[in-house]
Amino acid sequence: MQAKIPRSTSIYRKSYLARGVLLAPAVLLYATFALLPQAQTLYFSLLQWDGIGESTFIGLKNFGTLLQDGVFLNSIGNTARFFLMNLLIHVGLGLLVAYLLSLQLKGWQLFRFLFFLPAVISGVAIAFIWFFIYNPRVGLILSVLKLFGLSELNPSWLGDVRLARWAITLPSTLQWFGFSVLIYLAGMQHALPDSVIESAVIDGASRMTVFWRIVVPMI
Repeated sequence: MQAKIPRSTSIYRKSYLARGVLLAPAVLLYATFALLPQAQTLYFSLLQWDGIGESTFIGLKNFGTLLQDGVFLNSIGNTARFFLMNLLIHVGLGLLVAYLLSLQLKGWQLFRFLFFLPAVISGVAIAFIWFFIYNPRVGLILSVLKLFGLSELNPSWLGDVRLARWAITLPSTLQWFGFSVLIYLAGMQHALPDSVIESAVIDGASRMTVFWRIVVPMI
């Protein structure tokens, strides 16, 4: 049997010390600018304080007041809508689009560029583009409806509260859609074994079967 090489305790201690020294600046910055402000915010939420005068500890009373505030509850609903649309588009549609790009059909590189293009455009430019699309007088949506003689069906996308919630969420969601596609595409090209997919194709599995039975579980 091969003799075990004795471990030097001093070497391991130096290794841990070196790791600690290298990690210390990052930990200090994170604690100062992330953990500390969060702790202060939590503490301030338990006080009755205007930020200038004396403060009074009132416990969870501020949270009870929030739950009775209609504006706050409305903002929670808007946040839930935003989360739901992001979940459906980034996770669901993003995974499907990445799979189609991974098949490397004709022109797939152009579509990969087009999907990622909004992510490198400034938010101000994206806002102006979608404002033109939603414009009720000269907007792109109105122009498309006019081609089919349906201009009277064009709603006020930003004037109707029920439509504006979704209309505002959609541009932000689509702007970062390319990131999700890029991440999924990288996983499919480098993490999925080609032998498994090739075996499924040889056995007669369709592309959608490969997507649902192999790609989705492994990704």
